[in-house]
Amino acid sequence: MDRFLHPHFLTISRKPSVPVLAFIWILGLISGLLFSYRAGTSFFSAMHTADFRCVSIIGLLSVSVLPLLFSALAVFIGQPWLLVPIAFVKAFCFSFLAFGITVAFGGAGWLIRWLLMFCDCCSLPLLWLYWLRSISHSSKHNPGGTLSCFAAALAIGCVDYCLICPILADLKF
Repeated sequence: MDRFLHPHFLTISRKPSVPVLAFIWILGLISGLLFSYRAGTSFFSAMHTADFRCVSIIGLLSVSVLPLLFSALAVFIGQPWLLVPIAFVKAFCFSFLAFGITVAFGGAGWLIRWLLMFCDCCSLPLLWLYWLRSISHSSKHNPGGTLSCFAAALAIGCVDYCLICPILADLKF
């Protein structure tokens, strides 16, 4: 099992791992965009049936905190290469939903996308900063940086829950 947890492309040097992470991120964005584009009209019409009532705080925090939690776990166990699949999945899901929402709501898609994905859009730079600091620094785990990222992600989730969700719930489609 130990040989599967130590790929050689990230253990030689941490310098090439940042471009690898960026490439995988872009690949995930493009893949999500293509899958959303190929989903067809039934997917886009299903976006209109989304219930725009206020969501639970648990749902919002799972969007902002769960990828950060998986990333912190990967760094904590000393396996920073696990950030690569986490980045791909996060990028795929983000672009899949963003493109679907934008196409489904036409001219108002950009606004609905920002309102629906506010927590995700605001936590992505935070997550990227955490990934870059985790990959480029030689220390295995920085508890202070991890806790500050979790606090910021919780604050973003609370802002979304208290300010953005009520606005979205009042919109009539």
